[in-house]
Amino acid sequence: MSAALRLGGLFSLALMACSTPSSPSRSRAPTVAGMSVLAGNVPPVIHRALDAGREDPDKKLTGVSLLFRTSSDQSRASRALLADLQNPVSPRYHRWLKPAEVAASFGAASVDVARAGAWLAAEGFAVHGPSPTGTRLLFSGTVAQLERAFQTEMHRYEVRGEQHFALAVEPSVPADLSRFVLGLRGVHDFKLHPGTPPGRSAPEYLEDAGAGTDSLAMAPAD
Repeated sequence: MSAALRLGGLFSLALMACSTPSSPSRSRAPTVAGMSVLAGNVPPVIHRALDAGREDPDKKLTGVSLLFRTSSDQSRASRALLADLQNPVSPRYHRWLKPAEVAASFGAASVDVARAGAWLAAEGFAVHGPSPTGTRLLFSGTVAQLERAFQTEMHRYEVRGEQHFALAVEPSVPADLSRFVLGLRGVHDFKLHPGTPPGRSAPEYLEDAGAGTDSLAMAPAD
């Protein structure tokens, strides 16, 4: 099975951890013409953490990525796939998908990836290309670049004596990108537990679990 990604048992379904309402000055940037706020990218745990101030603007950020939205059709298809992969009577039981197959069915459109990449490059980021499954666009840069481009703030936090970093303000992207961009990955180092309060729903996406792994995951923006 070296040529295929293990999807079945390693394939997990999770929902976004939703934060309680917070003050506008802490988690939402002022409205800027032509920009759209991407909700759900500030980890709820920061509201229980000690804010130690702004992160070093010169800090290098690697492993950051734009997360693409899935369409309603893709979401339905991915749920069906997840069920079939774990159903012994299904013809698709344990028929693992290769990354290219996942990208073809669940990845972002190439034109959308190109548009997002062009914007990131124009903002000064190094763009490293899409993830193998086509669900994320990898890039790197400094904290200052991230804050300026996404009109956000990255802060340092202390929780139980441990130091962390995270966005303190929900990021924004140009309005024409918000149609297919869901959020950001790699912009905090908290380990969140999946879960959604009763009555709350959350967007989902299909992505590779990360560099150096051979699994895929159905997960929320965290």
